[in-house]
Amino acid sequence: MSGEGKKANIWAIMGATGGGKGNTVKKFYQKAKPKRSIIWDGLHDFNEHGVNVQTLTELHNAITTTKGFKKNFNIVFKPDLKYRNPDVFNLVCKLAYGVGDMLFIADELKHVTSPTNAPMWWSEMNTSGRHKGLSIIGTSQRPAQIDKDFFSNATHIRAFRVNYSSDVKVLADVMKVKQEEVSGLPMYQHIERDMLTGETTRGQEKEYKPKKS
Repeated sequence: MSGEGKKANIWAIMGATGGGKGNTVKKFYQKAKPKRSIIWDGLHDFNEHGVNVQTLTELHNAITTTKGFKKNFNIVFKPDLKYRNPDVFNLVCKLAYGVGDMLFIADELKHVTSPTNAPMWWSEMNTSGRHKGLSIIGTSQRPAQIDKDFFSNATHIRAFRVNYSSDVKVLADVMKVKQEEVSGLPMYQHIERDMLTGETTRGQEKEYKPKKS
């Protein structure tokens, strides 16, 4: 498949632990039913969403054959503390960008990006990934501590409850809403902005129920 002509599809899903963020990502994945996906599972929360791997060698072997990349694959990269760093994340992003045509999920970006720095291939995915057929979901419990360029390229931002005033301010600023609208969110409720149309909506996250195999 070619990514030419495809619209960007980049979701930023932010919120403190237990607020509904994880349920949203899992339901998005369930609805998308991606034929190809890689999940950077920084908090080890996506076990059932693909073949679990822990090293770059295992990742490479899981998506390739002797003749090239596999047609279909769903991989969950579960880095331990040794591999949960920007350098390894960059290499995972580089591989995903090179393969293209997939859903890429980066769970808990504060582990691998900062407000003033992001791995090169993560930035490349967000700026030109649509040409490679990439859809992207990035999450974090602490939006004030992650790559700000990610927000500038996001097509949709969904915010759940956050606890720190710095996180409230970042989300309010980028979503162009009052800080009170973010700080006052009850558990499981969210505010969302379509960054392409400027439309702001509100909703409540329902419980994620895995489908029985």
